[in-house]
Amino acid sequence: AFANRDRPRGPPDGQVPNRAMVVGRALFVAASLLAGAHVSAATGSPTAPIQLPASTKSSSLLSMLPLSFSKLRDALLPGRKKRILILISDTGGGHRASAQALAGLIERHHGDRLEVSIVDVWTSYTGWPFNGMVRQYRYMQSRPALWYTMYKASAFPPTRFFFNSVQRILAYSGIRACLDEYQPNLIISMHPLCQTVPLQALAAVSR
Repeated sequence: AFANRDRPRGPPDGQVPNRAMVVGRALFVAASLLAGAHVSAATGSPTAPIQLPASTKSSSLLSMLPLSFSKLRDALLPGRKKRILILISDTGGGHRASAQALAGLIERHHGDRLEVSIVDVWTSYTGWPFNGMVRQYRYMQSRPALWYTMYKASAFPPTRFFFNSVQRILAYSGIRACLDEYQPNLIISMHPLCQTVPLQALAAVSR
């Protein structure tokens, strides 16, 4: 799975591969063989240890490239804690309270293997108007007629499509930056607004 079959198995005639490149790729292959299933830790899916044919020559190591820095790091550090990212919005106390209860339970039973982070992704990673969502929520909460109007509007398919499109345009880069910073192995959404755009960003990261 690590071999790039579209590339030649050895260096072009008359060219000597860079020594640092050869050593780096050889170390990655060695770490992958030793780590086995840990190579896939960033994706969360188990993978059998890599099997190289007995006839593998040193030139074939040149075609084996690291998938990503995070996967290489997990392969070299198999004891590293897996990371869980819980996304919330502090619109009301229930979302954070639920996230803290879940995080506490996970850390109590699996704290030696799992690291949990709780992030209000809209406030911390997006710009206007979404970084003011908590303040806007409290404003509408004290005005039932406005609250009712916004609730009904968000349930109307054309309006919901418009809201989701605006979120994707204005908030996508910030949410993508959050995922890049935390490099989670698992993402848990504790708020309905922490699903559509984060899922789109996650799909882009997976590609």
